Formats: sequence, structure tokens, C-alpha cells
Amino acid sequence: MTAEQRKKVFRYAAWPAALLVCGGMYFGARAIADAHFSAALESVSDTEVQTLEGLWHYNALSAREQRLYEVLRDAIDLRETETARVSFVPTQKEFTAAFDAVMCDHPLYCDLVPAGCVLVAADHSAEASLAYLPDGGMRREILEATVGMLTAAVSTTDEKTAARQLHDMLTASCAYPAQTEDAAVGETAYDALVVGEAGGMGYALAYALLCRAAEIPCAVVTGTAAANGISGEHAWNVLTLDGVSGFTDVMWDDTAAITDGGEDAAALAFHGYYFLSRDEMAADHTPVYDFGVRGDTDDYYEQGNLCADSPDALAGLLQTLLTDARRSTSDTVEFRLDPQLNLTGYALEEILSAAITAANADETITAPLLRVVNRVYHTSASGGGITVQLFYEETDLLGEPE
Repeated sequence: MTAEQRKKVFRYAAWPAALLVCGGMYFGARAIADAHFSAALESVSDTEVQTLEGLWHYNALSAREQRLYEVLRDAIDLRETETARVSFVPTQKEFTAAFDAVMCDHPLYCDLVPAGCVLVAADHSAEASLAYLPDGGMRREILEATVGMLTAAVSTTDEKTAARQLHDMLTASCAYPAQTEDAAVGETAYDALVVGEAGGMGYALAYALLCRAAEIPCAVVTGTAAANGISGEHAWNVLTLDGVSGFTDVMWDDTAAITDGGEDAAALAFHGYYFLSRDEMAADHTPVYDFGVRGDTDDYYEQGNLCADSPDALAGLLQTLLTDARRSTSDTVEFRLDPQLNLTGYALEEILSAAITAANADETITAPLLRVVNRVYHTSASGGGITVQLFYEETDLLGEPE
């Protein structure tokens, strides 16, 4: 065999060896990568969940979901279109839970396009692609300015009174429109506070944003709510006042006024679903997470001694309320009946008329006389409260001469 022939044999024999070496390097590197990402995945799975003050939904997530939450929050805060990568491949359920938690914990993020926010997964890692409305962040700025304006109008430093004022501001500035196939209801705090129309999530995000701006701890609660035998997805709030937590559904307070009272009712405050205990809210609201909140609080009516458990107690309560209302020319009175009282509408009207007569007989009051009101203006579907609209002989509801 010549020298040239030996060179050719060596050259061709080297190829399989080179392929074996390269293949070994590839599969070795792949094995190392697999071991690395497997260890990363295991470490994420085994890490204890974090607990951060004020981030109610974050605290309810698993360790993997919390990591997703963190990269989503960091990117959304800067309006970046891609998140940092995580060294594991989440399920779609984990991604959805993390994304929804970010949106609930951060009501100011009102410029995202949820349908355009998707998980992009590789073999051993993943990131998220994010989409925003083409407003350059203006929505956030407008929303923040609106919240600042409303909270500046709060006339008290008392947490309980401030939370109630913010509740009333939201019901006065927002409405729940009729939802049709052609027009979806807005579900952001911007929709509720700036546009003036929103669904349950919009109300809940807006109220959480307002309360937090007033330094009142408040979170969005998601779950289902049932009305007239029909159950659907809904959102409401849990807030903490003076160290005690209670549940509030601002949208249901607002829609109760609109539904039962006609066009003028939107301007009237109603607190049938304001600061309820866990058991009271559970009558028609079922949360996904309860956040460990006890919620064994006295509601708005119990705190204000506005409850009656007998016809005689109701007569005395209404006389006091109507006398005070006449002194201040208030346009409403609110109270709650014991659910076991079973008082008919006719009996309630009789007691109400008698109390109006008694309030009008007080000669120490120089305000106009109350008219006889023969109907309840609106009530809570679960018996949480009753509001009666008041009219006066010399002025209409807006206080203008007739």
C-alpha cells in the first residue's frame, strides 16, 4: 500500500471517529443541560412560596406561579413586550393564574391587551410576549391623576368613613351598561373611573386602587356570584378597616340602585353589600381564594346602629332617622331589617308613613316638611339593607325650588 493510499484510508477512517466524538459532545452537553434545567425546575417547585405585604393574589400562588408573576410584573411595569425567561416550562394554567394575579394586585396596569399576552415556551425555559394599547402609557397617567383627584376629595381621616366615601364616589362616577354581543363591558379601573362604564372586575379594580391611594388595605376578590338563580364570574373586594376585614361589592350596590330605583337612583348611595362578614357575603358570592381573611365583622348597618329586629324597633329607628334627615334635608335614609322579621311591604309603608308624620310634627325643625313616601326605593337582594328616597314639600331631590 502506497503512502497516498494510506492517507486516504486514514482520512476516511477519521470521519466516523469525529462523528462519534461530536455526537458524544452533543449528547453529553444535552445531558448536562437536562440535569441543569431539571435541577432548576426542581428548585422552583420545592421553593417555599413567598408572602409579601399588600400582594394578596401573589401570596395565593405556588412557587412556580410566583416566579412567573415576578417576571410579568417587572416587564409590565416598564411596558416591555417580552418578559425575562424562567428556567422551567409552565403550564397554561400556571401562566393564566400568574397573569390574573398580576392584574388583580396592580389595578394601575390598565393598558394591556390580554388576548395578546401569551406564553412562549422552549424545551426547558419560557418567556411571555406582552401586548399593550398604543397609547404610550397615557392611560396609566390619566387613571393615576383621576384617582388622586378623587382621594383628595375625601373629607375625613377616619378609615371607615373614608372607605364609604370612596365607595359612593365610585358608584356616582361609574355605571354598569347593558352588555350585548356587540359591546363588551370594560373590565379595568380606567373603564370604571375615566370612561364611566365597567363590569364587576372594573369596579373591583377601581375600588382597590382608590382605597390603596387612601392608605386603606384593599384587595380584589375573584370568583362567582349568583343572582336570580343564575351564577357567573364576578369580582368584588375585601378591605381592612381599623384592623378588621370585611367584604364589599360596589357594582352590586350600584346596580341595585339602578335596577330598583330608575334613572335618578344612580346618584343615591346604597350599602347593601358594603363591608359584609364572610358569612353574609357567602350567601351569593363564592371566592376562588379567601386569602385567609376571617371577615367576621359587623357590617355597615350594624356599625351605625341602623338595624331593627321588630316592628316597634323599626318604628323608633325610622322616627330618629327621618327626624335627623329632615334637620339636614338629606335625600335618603338607610336601615336594615332582621331577615327573620318577614315584614310585608304594606306593613313597612305604614310604619314609614307614621314615622314621617312624627318627624314632621317636630316644631323645633325649621326645614321643609317631608312628603309621604309610599315605596321603598331599593333593597339588597340578600337582605343587606334598605334605602328610602325622601322628598320635601318645598324642594325637589336636587334642592331646587319647584
